[in-house]
Amino acid sequence: LAPILHAFEEVGRGAERLTYDDFTAFCRLVQPDMSAEEIHALIKVLDSEGLGRISLQRSLHKLSSEIFLETQGILRRE
Repeated sequence: LAPILHAFEEVGRGAERLTYDDFTAFCRLVQPDMSAEEIHALIKVLDSEGLGRISLQRSLHKLSSEIFLETQGILRRE
């Protein structure tokens, strides 16, 4: 989690929310091979209201929920 927090702070220069351009830079820092389509899909999920800004708190909450649900599905199948 620390590398993600550091990348968010670095790209956002301490801001609580990232613009789409900053979020794209953040994604490329965290996962350099992420495609533009993958980043766009994340933006749609993380900014479903279309406000043009993505918060760290909402991102972590949403992505953690997704990972948890995927993990639960995997655990149930085994």
